[in-house]
This record gives sequence, C-alpha cells and structure tokens, in this order.
Amino acid sequence: MKQLSVPPATMSAAGFGSTLGAIEIGVLISYFLLGLTTLQVYIYFSNFPNDSRSRKCLVLFVWCCELGHAICVGHALYTMTITYFAQPERLVRTPVSLGVAMLFGAFVPMCVQSFFAHRIYRLSDNSRIIPCLCWSLSLARLVATFVAAAVSLKPTFSSAQAEQQWGWLTVSIWSVGAANDAIIAGTLVYLYSHHRDEDLPKRALKIVDKLIVWTLETGAVTTIAGVITLISFLVNKQNYSWLAWWIATTRLFSNVLMASLNSRIALRAMTPSVLNLGRISHSISFRPSAISGNAETSKPSNTAA
Repeated sequence: MKQLSVPPATMSAAGFGSTLGAIEIGVLISYFLLGLTTLQVYIYFSNFPNDSRSRKCLVLFVWCCELGHAICVGHALYTMTITYFAQPERLVRTPVSLGVAMLFGAFVPMCVQSFFAHRIYRLSDNSRIIPCLCWSLSLARLVATFVAAAVSLKPTFSSAQAEQQWGWLTVSIWSVGAANDAIIAGTLVYLYSHHRDEDLPKRALKIVDKLIVWTLETGAVTTIAGVITLISFLVNKQNYSWLAWWIATTRLFSNVLMASLNSRIALRAMTPSVLNLGRISHSISFRPSAISGNAETSKPSNTAA
C-alpha cells in the first residue's frame, strides 16, 4: 500500500486533513454502507430461504469479509488518531490492521465479479470466452492485492519503495478491476438487449428493460468508483485522500451483489405469478432461472434455482 510521504515534522493542518480526515470520512461512509449491506442480507434470507446452499454461502462469506474489513479499518482509524495522537512521525507507516483490511477487501470484488461472470456464462448458452476472461481478471486482481498487502506489512517498507517499486501494482489493481466491471456490465447489457427486439409479450419486455437499467446502474457504480479511486491515487500520491474512496468502494461491491439478488422481489411483483415469469424467460431463450440472475423458476414462491 502507498505510504505517507509528507515529512512528519513539517506536516501542516492541511496535511492532517488530507490524511486522517480522508480516512475518517472513508470509514464513516463504509460503516453506513455496511449497514445497508446487512439490511439487504437480512431481506435476502427472509425472502429466499430456498435458494441454493452455494448462493447462501456466497452471501455469508461476502458479509463476513465486509465485517472483517470494517473492524480492521476501524482499528486503523483508532490507532492513527488515538494511539498515535501527538506523534505525527509514526504516521509514516500505516497500521498493520489497514494491510489486513486489504486482504479482507480483496475477496469481495472477486466474489461479486465471479458471480456476475457466472451469470454471463448462463445467459450466453454456456459460452466460456467472456466468463473466463472475467474470472481471470478477478483472480489477477486478487493475487495482486495479496502481494500489495504482503509488501505493506513488511517492517522495512518505506515510502520511497512504494513509489519506485510498487506504485505500478496499485495502479494495476484498480485498472484491472474497473476494466473487469465495465466488461461485465457491457456484456450483460448486450445479452439482455439481444432479445429486446424479439416478439415478446409486453410483460416480458418490461422485465428485460428493467434488467438492462439495473445492470447499467450497478455496473456504472463500481466502474466509476474504481476509476475515481485510481485518479485520486495518481493525483494525490503524497497523502491518504484516496483512501476514502478505497475504503468505501469495497462496500459498493457487496451492495451491488445484494441488490441484484433482492431485485427478484420486484421482478416477481411485475408478474401475476412466478410460473408466468418462468414462461416468459423461456420465451426469450433464457433458461427459466436466468432472466433474474438464476432467480425464478416454475416452483412455488421463494424458490430459486
């Protein structure tokens, strides 16, 4: 992770504002988003008790990673503002807990991107080209983040090393992540739009249109957040202002995942019965469970593929 390079002895009030202030803002926003994620997890388990065990495990794993990430960034904030109080020279190195937070945060984007890559695989009649590309990019980001976290935890890690030797790695992590999000969103929109002009019932067209809008919105959120974090890092290498974006971005991935899963509630409300939704999805050449992301079948309510 990029370290603070402002000389501790000459750090100004503005310097503290762009370092500690940025971390405080990021932590507060991330805790708010964690509350939204927790609420969505509760809604998910309340409305879809018959979802597959693998999907439930995915949701629990993502939420646990988010909780671990939140605890670590909270500890890092406490350490930098309370434990290091009146000791600005110690801010040259970030707390170990912030490096551990990177490890927790690395799993969330990988899980979410892999989930949507699998959706592409299902919607594209089991085509492996784009899904494998997305899975590869997700794995590459995970490995790169682990390397960055391991390097940041070294006792001899310095600001000079960060900028000269490892700055490219941080840029690569966010670049790969933003590119992967754009590929996933673009591919899903294409797959949904491919069937948009077919001779479909009016209700089916509304469902497809809704899925396209949701895909654009959720895909844009993570992609734009990744780009902003990257730009903020490149522009403000001398302080921690970019950390506010980095801390909050992890929460966006989990919220996007849960919003996608819980959107099935709205899709069911658009149809007179779950059975009709299964027929509609079949009429546009999607698998019965694909129209809402492996969500709806001809089984009774609250049943998922």
